[in-house]
Amino acid sequence: MGSIRQRSDTGLLFVDFRFQGYRCREQTALPDTAANRKRLEKVLVKIEEEISLGTFNYRQFFPGSKNAARFDQVVPDVAVTPVAQAVAGIAGAPATPLFRDFAEVWYGEKSIEWRKSHQKTIRDDIDKRLVPRFGDMAVGRITKADILAFRADLAKAPARGKTQLLSNPRINKILNPLRQILCEAADRFDFRTPFQNIKQLRVKRTDVDPFSLDEVRQIIDTVRSDFKDYFTLRFFTGMRTGEIHGLKWQYVDFERRLIMVREPVRHGAAALGARTGTGAARQGAVGKPAPRFPRPVQRDVLERRALPPLSGGAEFTGEPPQRTQRQFPPQPRGGRAGAGAGTRP
Repeated sequence: MGSIRQRSDTGLLFVDFRFQGYRCREQTALPDTAANRKRLEKVLVKIEEEISLGTFNYRQFFPGSKNAARFDQVVPDVAVTPVAQAVAGIAGAPATPLFRDFAEVWYGEKSIEWRKSHQKTIRDDIDKRLVPRFGDMAVGRITKADILAFRADLAKAPARGKTQLLSNPRINKILNPLRQILCEAADRFDFRTPFQNIKQLRVKRTDVDPFSLDEVRQIIDTVRSDFKDYFTLRFFTGMRTGEIHGLKWQYVDFERRLIMVREPVRHGAAALGARTGTGAARQGAVGKPAPRFPRPVQRDVLERRALPPLSGGAEFTGEPPQRTQRQFPPQPRGGRAGAGAGTRP
């Protein structure tokens, strides 16, 4: 009875069986994984079936083996079967591409689904994190151990422009495109993804300390007059920074007291048609109404409408900001503020 074993020096699998009184051990180019063992077991079953039937042709299964000459038949020049290609890994056998090449294919196919800001984020992670680490490795040779080692190294890496290390949420975001690339490669090239059973790092829940309604009113009453309507919208609609910065009159419905989010500003540019985190309800893409704004908001919005238009088409903040300039008022810590809410500095 033959067996599938692993070489201690290379970690690759080899087939161990007996034929015509000789012990035969044939090396493969397959790493020791459960999927590869199952694959070779099927090959070994076929070998032993042909041996028992007296039809086994050694060179047909192992054309590059030194043992083939010992068992050559009268006509040794036989066609190489797909089984032989898969086992021996000879020229012409299916192989997986380098990570850097397949990552480009994956990015080109997926990027049309994303907004511009997300394209830039994924592009940076691929170029600056993933390709330097895995670029010269075949996607089919990347192991679970490689991924875990990469994750451990990320946990020791400093965050950009900061003295702290990369946070768990940031590490998870870097690993997400790696997971998707390898899962897609596994599906196309028929190998088991090494990401199996690798979970995302735990993320601590952020505590939010909201402003009271009295504090909100005090802020609005004391803020600079030209920012009063801006903060009124921020506090009483729950709109995000980029959503207000890209707001135009054509997206304000006074009759129904609705504000439609259509051109949020990201990275200093309007993201036309980009999806927001709250989905279709903010976009109105499937007929759902956007949230209504309260009467105080309507009053302030009407007051702003009576003023001369600002530059750049954005009605509440003027020109979209450049990343090197600070043209907007500081937003409360904790990000988005809901109805009657905010966060204390």
